Amino acid sequence: MVNRSDSRIERVLLTGLDGFTGRHLAVELRTASYTVQGLTATDGSSVDLLDAAAVLDVVREYQPQAVIHLAAQSFAGHGDIEAIYRTNIVGTRNLLLALASLAQKPQTVLLASTAHVYGNALAHDAVLSEGAALQPSND
Repeated sequence: MVNRSDSRIERVLLTGLDGFTGRHLAVELRTASYTVQGLTATDGSSVDLLDAAAVLDVVREYQPQAVIHLAAQSFAGHGDIEAIYRTNIVGTRNLLLALASLAQKPQTVLLASTAHVYGNALAHDAVLSEGAALQPSND
């Protein structure tokens, strides 16, 4: 459950709002009285992170006080390396550039990653720690 820790943060931009983690996190944030916005244009259409101008428009319109960036190609082994880089690198860059352009910057920006950065070296019954050495097995 999300507990509201900073009463000054009201507006949260949540990329990947309709994804597996995003839809559950959105419920928790709204239950904790945050206003949650996904990457949605004023006409209700979804905004692609690769469309820098559209991302900029949404960010400027919404003026988020916090950003949780979950939108990505989550399965790095799917074979289309260019799609991974376009979405995960270029898309993230477009979002960060849009946020940097704001006069009032968000107080918090969270960029999600994947456990794949730790590789496959751990035994299946081992507990994975964020302090583990990075040993990515793919892009």
